[in-house]
Amino acid sequence: RYFPFTAVQALPALPQRPEQVDALLNALHELDDLAVDAMHDDWDIERLEAELAKLALPQVEAPPAASAPLAQVLAGHAERALVEHGGQADLVRLLSASAASSWQRAAHGLCFWLADAGEAAASPRLLVTRGLPGRETFTALLGSGEVSA
Repeated sequence: RYFPFTAVQALPALPQRPEQVDALLNALHELDDLAVDAMHDDWDIERLEAELAKLALPQVEAPPAASAPLAQVLAGHAERALVEHGGQADLVRLLSASAASSWQRAAHGLCFWLADAGEAAASPRLLVTRGLPGRETFTALLGSGEVSA
């Protein structure tokens, strides 16, 4: 009735910690369950919209910004950076923020497609593409073939 079900919503920031990734995946599974529920004959479009409105993505705070000099070195715009910090905890925060920022730049524009049929599937699959996948690639994601690199 309402398949293929596609929902598009920008995240304010990418998850930074494992528990944030877990919360996002749980929310996506809830969305998948909702899509299956919408297949029932007693659901109309108003019911689907009402149920969708109840769903909320987990809140993910943006990572703290890396220092400007360090960001310049990581981006390849400078050869060195001398950064003062307030001790080990501050250094850990600074390096973590820098790593997250670098990953976000590298992942910008990528699409992450998840396929997890629960116990019915041999294994969950993750497909990463730039833009929409082609028919053969999408079919492989659903378990009907292999994806070539």
